[in-house]
Amino acid sequence: MPTSRIKYVNRYITQHGKETIYYRPPGQRKTKLRAPLGSPEFWKDYLAASTGTETKPTTAGRITGSVEWLINRYKTSAHWRSEIGDKTRKNRGNQYKRFCREYGHLLVKNIKQKHLYQIQDAASDTPHETNNLMKALRPVFYYAVRNEIIDHNPLLGMSKLKGRNPDGYRAWADAEMEQFEAYWSLGTKQRLAYELIINTGQRRSDIVVLGKQHERDDWLIFTQFKGRNSKPQHMQIPIFDELRAVLDVSPTGDMTYLVTEYGKPFTANGFGNWFRDAIVATGLTGVSAHGLRKAFAAKQAEASSTTKAIAALGGWDNLQQVELYTKAARRKKMALNVLQRRKEGQR
Repeated sequence: MPTSRIKYVNRYITQHGKETIYYRPPGQRKTKLRAPLGSPEFWKDYLAASTGTETKPTTAGRITGSVEWLINRYKTSAHWRSEIGDKTRKNRGNQYKRFCREYGHLLVKNIKQKHLYQIQDAASDTPHETNNLMKALRPVFYYAVRNEIIDHNPLLGMSKLKGRNPDGYRAWADAEMEQFEAYWSLGTKQRLAYELIINTGQRRSDIVVLGKQHERDDWLIFTQFKGRNSKPQHMQIPIFDELRAVLDVSPTGDMTYLVTEYGKPFTANGFGNWFRDAIVATGLTGVSAHGLRKAFAAKQAEASSTTKAIAALGGWDNLQQVELYTKAARRKKMALNVLQRRKEGQR
C-alpha cells in the first residue's frame, strides 16, 4: 500500500526494504523522486515535478522565465546596482549562485508559497542562513511583480525559521566588562575600542571609521555605514564624559580613532578578528563586539532611558529589536524597585 501525506506523492517499501517514491497527479504519468522522503534531494525532485519543470540547471540562465533568468534580470535594476551596499551585493550574489545551482531551472510562474516552504524545510538545519536567503529573494520577486512577470509575490507573509539561539549574541554581564577593563588598562588600543562601543553603541562597521573629524562640540556626527544607500541613519551622539576621558589618554590615528599596527584604518572584518583576540587574551568566552552593543542598550535601559531614546543613540530603526535587547535589563530594574519598596515598607 502506498503511504504519504504529501499531495500526489506515493511512497512504497519493497519486499527488500527499499523505499520508492513517486509523484503522480490525477491523469498524469508518475515521476520517480529520490528517497528518503523529506530529504533535500526528495524536495528538489518534488519541486521540479510539481511545477512541471524539466529544464536542466546548466541552461537555466538562458531559459526565459526561469529563476536564474529572473535573477539575472533583477541584477540590471536600480535597486541592485545602486540602492544596496557593496558588501550586501557581494553576499547576495553568492547566495543567488548557490540557490541557482539547486533551483535556478524552476519556472518562476509556477512557484507557489508552498514550494518556498519546501525549500525552507529542506534547509531547516541552518535556519539563520535560510532566513537570510529568503530575505535576499524578496527584492527579486518584488522586481518580478513590478515588471509583470508574475502577479503575486509568493514570499509575502512567509514566516521565518526559528533560530537555535533566538537571542543571538548575548549582552556582556557586568562582571565580564569589569574583567576586560582590568586586563586592558586605559591607554591601550584594546581599551579604546571597548570604550568606543560601550559608550556609543555602534556597529563595528561604524567604530572603524569614527575619528576626530566627526567631533563637533562634544558630539559625534556621522552617517551609519549600514543602510547608507537605502535608509541612511544620520547620527548625532553625545561624547559622554567617560568616553572623553579615554580619548584624551589614548593614542589614535589621524583620520580614525583606531588604526592597525601599520597605521591604517581597520576593515570591519579585520577589527572583528582583532577584537576577538583581545577578548580571548582576557580569558573571557562567549562574548563578542556585538554583545557590547547590546550591553550599551541594556545600560541605557538601566538608566531609565526610553526605548525611542536608546534607538536614537544606537541607530536602531526597529524598536522591537531594542525592546528585545533591553528586556532583561528592564526586568532587573523592576525587580530592584520592588525590593527597594519592600525595604522601605519594613522601616
